[in-house]
Amino acid sequence: MIIIFLGPPEAGKGTQAELLSKHLGIPHFSVGQFLREAWDKKTKLGIEGEKYWGEKGINVPTRISFGILEKYLERSKKGFILDNFPRTKENLDYLKKYLQDKKLKVDRVFHLSVSQKTGEKRLEKRAMSKDRLDETPKLLKKRREIGYTKDVLEIKNYFKKLGVWRDIDGEQKPKEVFAQIMYQILDKSFDPELKTEGPE
Repeated sequence: MIIIFLGPPEAGKGTQAELLSKHLGIPHFSVGQFLREAWDKKTKLGIEGEKYWGEKGINVPTRISFGILEKYLERSKKGFILDNFPRTKENLDYLKKYLQDKKLKVDRVFHLSVSQKTGEKRLEKRAMSKDRLDETPKLLKKRREIGYTKDVLEIKNYFKKLGVWRDIDGEQKPKEVFAQIMYQILDKSFDPELKTEGPE
C-alpha cells in the first residue's frame, strides 16, 4: 500500500502519517526529516539542501530531495507512507517515473487543510519545545506561499484523475482526523484507540 499526505505547514501531516504507519505496519518517510538528518550529518546533499529549506524557506531541488528519499523507498517491500511529497510538479514527475518503473501505484492521497491562522498558532506551540531552522514565522509564511501553494492544484488534478485524492479537514482533533483517514482506507467507520500528540 502506498499512501501520501499533503497539505500546508502545520496541517498535521507528520502526526497522521506516523499514526497510520503504526496501524498499517508500513514505514513513514518524511522528506523534510531526511533533509534535516542529512544536514545534521553534514552530507553533501544535506549541506546543499539546507541552503534552500533552512536559509530561504523554499523547496529543495528534486535531484536533492528525491536523491535522499529514493534509497529509503528501495528498502520498503510492503509499501510506504510519504509525508509532504510530492510538493512540486518536478517532485511529481520524479515520483511518477519511479512508480511506473517499479510497476507501483498510489492507493490514497490525503490532503489535510488548515487555515494560515491555525498553522501559525500550532507553530508557536511547537516552537516552545523544538528549535528548527525552517520554522520561523517568516519562513513558515514563505513555505506556505511558495513551497506549498505554487503547484498544489496541478498535483491535486493529477491524483483526482486517478481517483485517489481525498480532502480532510485538518482543523479537527487528531483522533477525529485519523478516524476519517481510516474510513477512507477501509470504507467503513473506524474508532481509533490511539493517543496523539498534536499536529506536525
